Amino acid sequence: MANMKAFNDDELVREAFRSATSEIVTRIASNEYYQILSRGRGSVEALMRWLLRDIDVKVSYATLGFPDKLILLVLAILHELPEMERQSWLDRLFLSVGVGANLEEMHVWEQDIEWLLLHPFVGVINEVPLQSARQAVKEVARLILADSHDYDEWMKARWAVNQSKRELFADAEVKGELTSPMGSEVPAIAAIYVALAITNLGAGVDAGIDLRTHILFIVSTASSSVPIKQQADALIALVRGGTP
Repeated sequence: MANMKAFNDDELVREAFRSATSEIVTRIASNEYYQILSRGRGSVEALMRWLLRDIDVKVSYATLGFPDKLILLVLAILHELPEMERQSWLDRLFLSVGVGANLEEMHVWEQDIEWLLLHPFVGVINEVPLQSARQAVKEVARLILADSHDYDEWMKARWAVNQSKRELFADAEVKGELTSPMGSEVPAIAAIYVALAITNLGAGVDAGIDLRTHILFIVSTASSSVPIKQQADALIALVRGGTP
């Protein structure tokens, strides 16, 4: 979707999406949606065709004009938000996006991931005590902001994050903090899992797991240290062109 414009550069389209928020969040809460999401396969366009079906001719994947990663980020946040807050947040999001805005050129996705990783007060990096691991997280953020498509760079970053994960596991084991094989109950390990999932996206590994599964994992795992409401508010600030 080259040169995409939010809401097809049409205020009436935005109003149609705002009118559809109740139906959208109802479908997101359904078992059928959960089953589609958990399969982790298929295009974003196909998912949105199902989600927006038979609502309004103005309401479609094409007229929304959001990049795929941003669509999936929105859906992941909606999935994690309390049900009673989903509709009001989605309406605020639609109101915050400028009609005709090019959200890809605004680098909303990249800025959101950098914020999630590196914000000096709420970023997951604050959970990571080891300097080597902190440096690995910073390198992931650098590659995201640079919109790097260099496979070797991403694989090098992935190796560093995996090495950090091993070091953090060893540290947590010595401290007696581990209570599960995954270790995600330890905030530092959960933080490094977020960085690892991002490197998987960047390097294009784990081909059997698609974008939606990775992004849902990133949002849900990060929420152990960055509350989902803060993630939701940060995204609204970014689509407005501001700073979280």
